[in-house]
Amino acid sequence: MGTDNKMDEHVRRRAYEIWEREGRLDGDHERHWHQASKELENQGDVGAAPQERSGNGAVRSRKSRQ
Repeated sequence: MGTDNKMDEHVRRRAYEIWEREGRLDGDHERHWHQASKELENQGDVGAAPQERSGNGAVRSRKSRQ
């Protein structure tokens, strides 16, 4: 998978989290994508390992589970 594809995958996952958090309403996909891109850029996580929520709601990277 190329760098651009990895970045898109990270943004896609974050946008999905935002969509779920906001109640899964249709029609805001572009805003979710933009917000996810900005959040990941600000965190310096673009290209980093995707994150998951643990059972207690904490966010952790997938790499930390390996």
